Amino acid sequence: MNSETFEHTGLWSLDLAPSYRTGQSDPIDDFYKPCIGYAKEYDRAVGYFRSTIYLIIGDSIVDFAKRGGKIRLICSPTLYEEDATSIESAYEERQSKLAIAVEQEIDQMLGTPNGTYHTKVLATLVLVGSLDIKLALRHVTQGIYHEKIGIFKYDINAVSFIGSANETWSGWHERGNFESLEV
Repeated sequence: MNSETFEHTGLWSLDLAPSYRTGQSDPIDDFYKPCIGYAKEYDRAVGYFRSTIYLIIGDSIVDFAKRGGKIRLICSPTLYEEDATSIESAYEERQSKLAIAVEQEIDQMLGTPNGTYHTKVLATLVLVGSLDIKLALRHVTQGIYHEKIGIFKYDINAVSFIGSANETWSGWHERGNFESLEV
């Protein structure tokens, strides 16, 4: 089987559980990393997003970006100041860059001493076009957008989930919140 066929059928071939709960399974190693490892796209809608998610996803997200993967994220506008600044400057820099290879840019950004690892990964993903973030504003009420859904995709194959976890360290790490998701 060639690598293209393997990648294409990879999401379909994963042995995923119908649900994951903190303390009963490891949603990062058993679900998130295998899915991001085969996906070309990741669509996510959450109440909260923090770049700290990249501390537990690790190299999986870098490999995803190097393969040309795209993340589309919708979240409430309650971001850490450090994340908001990183996102803003990366979008500005992305518009001024012309043609830099994704792999070279990721390696360069991760090698710079400024900032923390997770904010550098965030800025790099935005800069190279692997991550687009939109903020969900609710003008009618004072509550925030708080839905939590996700879809990993490779062409026509997809794995979707819904659950309580935000896209944060606390939402996914075993020492974080108690969370559950249905796949």
